[in-house]
Amino acid sequence: MKKLSKNLLSNSSGFTLVELMVVVAIIGILAAIAVPQYSKFQSKARQSEAKISLAAIYTAEQTYATEQGTYTQCLKQIGYDPNPIANQTQKRYYATGFFSDPKTCGPGSKQDISCATYTWNADGAANLICTFTSDSQFAANASASGTPVASTAVPATANIASKTTFTAGAAGIVSTSTSTADEWTVDQAKMITNTKPNL
Repeated sequence: MKKLSKNLLSNSSGFTLVELMVVVAIIGILAAIAVPQYSKFQSKARQSEAKISLAAIYTAEQTYATEQGTYTQCLKQIGYDPNPIANQTQKRYYATGFFSDPKTCGPGSKQDISCATYTWNADGAANLICTFTSDSQFAANASASGTPVASTAVPATANIASKTTFTAGAAGIVSTSTSTADEWTVDQAKMITNTKPNL
């Protein structure tokens, strides 16, 4: 049997401690750059919920106004419900809907009806009960940090200005870097605006 030469034994390959430390440092630098960017992309992806919800409110309002000649804050009664299935556990980062009821609505001569209660009724009654918190504003149930945020309110500008104009809103805490809500609005012209960006 041949003996292995000393040169062959001393040339066995492997990583030195310095090489391993350099690789670990590079991985650390890449992680420090990538993690904040990933969080930012997550927040931007969550914003699509606000845009989709506001587009759905716009469609429901326009359909209703075409038939009735007025807008209304009774979103659930005119076909908008972000959680149509009872006890749905789907995460909602944004509260959507209207903030208040400052004006009156109604078609033709019926312009003295509260926008929070005006909705069409097949029996001819124009003033149905519309519970503001459940039919006009839909709460968020999640935030980026994982804490429930049912108290998040829609933007204060989200209201019915008249029977021919409206501004609906959405607000939610979609970033872990801030506790302030990211706010969006849509109006009767379908102008969707990020009124208070908070990412």
